[in-house]
Amino acid sequence: SPLRDHHHAHKLVFPAYSEADLISIVQERVGKKVIDLEALQMISRKVASEGGNANEVLKITSEAVTNCHGSFTMEELVHELDDDHKPLVHVSHVIQALQENTPTTLN
Repeated sequence: SPLRDHHHAHKLVFPAYSEADLISIVQERVGKKVIDLEALQMISRKVASEGGNANEVLKITSEAVTNCHGSFTMEELVHELDDDHKPLVHVSHVIQALQENTPTTLN
């Protein structure tokens, strides 16, 4: 019946984003000074190799920023923010975020 056909969901398939695309997306969202380029490349390379999902790169970036925020005392954070030339989020924060997003398997 037409009503039954109406309830079938259509799946939208988006092309995968490349590493460069994902880097651009993150930099447009958070700026170029928040996350270290090497750290951003690490996230983008991993996500691009696993399907290029922009939501995934933003999720991991958000978790890396959260890890960064939690790694500083308030005094250290104020000092870091005063340094205009140095990104706050580093590779170590990304590694932690990637580990948190990797499903563990039971052996």
